[in-house]
Amino acid sequence: MNDKVKKKMKPRIFISSTFYDLKYIREELMRFIVSKNYEPILFENGNIGYTPNRALDISCYEAMKNSDMAILIIGGKYGSPSTTDNNEFEEYVSVTRKEFRSANESKIPIYTFVDSKVFTEYELYERNINESEAILNIKFNNADNINIFKFINEIKILGLPMFQFLTINDIEHILNEQWADLMKKYLTQLREQKTAETLQDILEKLENTIGGIDNKVTLVSNKLYDGKHDDFDNELTVLTLSNRIKANIRIFENKSYSKEENIKMLFDALIYAFSFISKVKDISSKEFSDIIDNSLKHKNIQFCNLNHDLRRNADLFNAVANNTKLYNDVLSKLMENYDVLV
Repeated sequence: MNDKVKKKMKPRIFISSTFYDLKYIREELMRFIVSKNYEPILFENGNIGYTPNRALDISCYEAMKNSDMAILIIGGKYGSPSTTDNNEFEEYVSVTRKEFRSANESKIPIYTFVDSKVFTEYELYERNINESEAILNIKFNNADNINIFKFINEIKILGLPMFQFLTINDIEHILNEQWADLMKKYLTQLREQKTAETLQDILEKLENTIGGIDNKVTLVSNKLYDGKHDDFDNELTVLTLSNRIKANIRIFENKSYSKEENIKMLFDALIYAFSFISKVKDISSKEFSDIIDNSLKHKNIQFCNLNHDLRRNADLFNAVANNTKLYNDVLSKLMENYDVLV
């Protein structure tokens, strides 16, 4: 496996914080992330691409949007102003705060850590938030700017989790636990997805089996009572194909056409698609879906659900395509089930 492929496999983790006061935290976090065989993204590490003639912080926001995860560290410094979101009528927005907003807008998972001493002072700010003059007169020991508390409050209002820390060890311990839980949830999701797919496959096969038995029982009964021996195979084909279509495809109704026209366009599109499908060996599920989709779109129809079990019926479609009576009989059966198909 070459280095380029290995790099693509690694989660990109953006470290966001003010720089000089939290430089040692950033360095330790970078080593911690590398030890997990992940890729840390830090502007001082040289892995953020900068564009000439643009403010440097803009490249950081773009790098954040291209990351897989963000670690936000809030200490006692608010940081330098963003070049994109500040004017004389707005609250002072720092680069770090803008990085956080970029991550949140891009739905990137964010792990936020707040210096415990700063968080204690935030709680004091929160208790006095309605007393603006009192807040402005308080001299905080661990926060250089009241906007730090507004930043923390913004995160809290969004309902995002925050963790307090005293040392880098606290951060690493929490990340170890959080990432282990994330992996467990992912593995559980994979297992449940596999189970759901297996159950769906079983149900589809069972439905088709029961449908086939019902068809044969109905036709055998008709044969015994009305004596139409020669029509048995044809009626079985009509019932089987119409039931397979009903069980495996749903379409969006085109209101520009009548029900009869919608059904005819659907059936013609399927026949046209299966004339190609029957000639392809080992067709993939995506190729099957694309052929059906393109054929339906040609008739101004779009499917909203398609079960790939339908792909096993190419012979039936081809048989009906060359027999006018069977073709018309299947159309009639599909019309009886119009409300199920749309």
